[in-house]
Amino acid sequence: MATKKELESRIVELEAELDHISIFKTMVDNSLDAVFASDPEGTRFIYVNRVCYELHGYDYDKQELSGQSPQVFLADKEQFVETVIPQVMTGGWKGEVRHKRKDGSTFDASAVVFLLQDTKGRPFVVTNARDITTQKQTEDERERLQQEIIEAQQRAIAELSTPVIPIMDRIIVMPLIGSIDSLRARDITRNLLAGISQHRAKIVILDVTGVGLMDTGIVNHLNKTIQAARLKGAQTIVTGVSDAVAEAIVDLGIDWSAITTLSDLQTGLIVALDSLGVKLNRS
Repeated sequence: MATKKELESRIVELEAELDHISIFKTMVDNSLDAVFASDPEGTRFIYVNRVCYELHGYDYDKQELSGQSPQVFLADKEQFVETVIPQVMTGGWKGEVRHKRKDGSTFDASAVVFLLQDTKGRPFVVTNARDITTQKQTEDERERLQQEIIEAQQRAIAELSTPVIPIMDRIIVMPLIGSIDSLRARDITRNLLAGISQHRAKIVILDVTGVGLMDTGIVNHLNKTIQAARLKGAQTIVTGVSDAVAEAIVDLGIDWSAITTLSDLQTGLIVALDSLGVKLNRS
């Protein structure tokens, strides 16, 4: 039989434990997140704070969740059973889960689920959840705007890399600089055809002075562009054909005999104007 001193000591210990429990409960009750605890099997609630009631659309004053199971919150029970529970039993789980409200509507929640023991060593599962619907909507909107900015930048770069410059009535120039891949080649064709329509061009000058190397692929792309321009009723003049480029075209066995090719842009402009009946002389 315990002595009076031992009983008094035990009472002091119990009072201290109750103080700690009271402090902890006050903290959880006033948490900004939804917090609830259940038995390990998930068959009944042990504790549910006010925020959890409000977040899920239940009446706290009427204690509507009393006697119910945490499964009333789960929109995806399969995820919880197959993914969450096994990890909780081996250390805890953290991630996103779909929660369900009383009215059947759902929302995305960021949750932390872990296992604790009471003073008698009995285990229980604690869940801390936060509604991240607004956060995800903001992130989705940010990603959408970022994607729009990227696409706008790509369009701007494409326009700068394949500019169409109207020189005068019915003559446009497209200066090409740098390497030309299949994607840029398509942009060249599209922008050139759009420029022909917009400016009602009869003569197109493709200046390749800034294109250092030409392989079979580039020449074939340019051939297709020239053919497309011809179908739109425009004649194409290629200028800036360097000695190296001319040799490369010959070595590749590509016939450009039907295409007007000139050494520089100035000569190309004179020829273009002459084709339209405007006579200029080179100084």
